Amino acid sequence: MSFRREPRHLRAALAEVIARRGLADRGGARQLAEMWVRVAGQKISQQTLVTSLRNGVLHVGVTNSVLLSELAGFHRKALLTVLRQENAGACIRDIRFTLKSSGRPTQAEDRS
Repeated sequence: MSFRREPRHLRAALAEVIARRGLADRGGARQLAEMWVRVAGQKISQQTLVTSLRNGVLHVGVTNSVLLSELAGFHRKALLTVLRQENAGACIRDIRFTLKSSGRPTQAEDRS
């Protein structure tokens, strides 16, 4: 049994690696943040921040544990459904909510 693949252009292979590793430009992060505001709504988005999209999992920082529990327990599936409808090209397969201490999460917290 042979699993030989057809040759691929280097451009296509690099694009796949960049997408899988989450190395896309910061413009993509801005687009994800804007999409999150549209999907989650103003009230929730003021207390959350999209920190990254890695391997199909959207990582969202949340300012308090009560909201984190509510989002993870009651709203995750609905938010995921709407996210998939809004941006089918993003291939979002799950959402992971994490608690970010002191105030509104920032992009700098994600880098540490």
